[in-house]
Amino acid sequence: MDWRFFQVLNKQLYFFKQEIILSTKNLFYFFPPKFYLPAWLVKTISEIIFFSLVGYAAGGSKGALFAMIGNCTVTVGRSIITRGSGLIANEKWMGTLSYIVISPFRSFRFVIGRNTLNILEGFITSLVIFLGIGLTFNLLKGNLVLLFVYIIVSLLLALSMIGLSMIIAGITFYVRTSMYVSSSIWLALMIFCGVTFPITYLPPIMQKIAYWLPMTNGILAIRTVIEVGSLHLLVFKLMLMELGIGMLFFLIGTIVLKFMIYISLKEGTLDCF
Repeated sequence: MDWRFFQVLNKQLYFFKQEIILSTKNLFYFFPPKFYLPAWLVKTISEIIFFSLVGYAAGGSKGALFAMIGNCTVTVGRSIITRGSGLIANEKWMGTLSYIVISPFRSFRFVIGRNTLNILEGFITSLVIFLGIGLTFNLLKGNLVLLFVYIIVSLLLALSMIGLSMIIAGITFYVRTSMYVSSSIWLALMIFCGVTFPITYLPPIMQKIAYWLPMTNGILAIRTVIEVGSLHLLVFKLMLMELGIGMLFFLIGTIVLKFMIYISLKEGTLDCF
């Protein structure tokens, strides 16, 4: 048995754990849990209620449920896209990015580790709200397949959003904050991905773009299970599409981020805004 493999694995897990601890301390240093958690829940639930009322005004109870499911699902990615895309900018702002890069830096471990709290926050919040919606509207009665699909889709959405956040972190490498870019992209996704209204309402060219964006196919998979009431071949196809798009965005994000770090090291501009 090659014990070196387990030694390397144990070392990587240790570094990964440290990334999670650092991200948690960083978040709760500025926002203590007793303030942050209630504010996050109120904000998330308020947004879902708002868009549900918009859906109700446009299409009655069916429109309200449509908007409710869509906005509940995308809760998984909101924290990742807004805070995850600012990881590099935050390290540059604090003057610690150069120390991270010259250490045994692994972009995968760094990004996943620092985003673990964002993933858990979005996933747990989304799942709890979805269970509430499912019990209220009897969506889960005799249809536990829907819950299974929702959990799988949520994890796939998290992968897609991490990849997208890495792309944003790369293209905003020399910007003091990525918040404006990430917020703009998030709002664009809300329009393109059929969150509050069907994609068929979009112009044809925008519909074609929508199917190649994160979240679109995952949301459609959940809606398909709700309509059909069981697993369907289309559901598997949509989930595979979401997985493929997530992996593609993650690969592009890794390349963009590593390229920008390489250029910065070469030009000596790693800590410049």
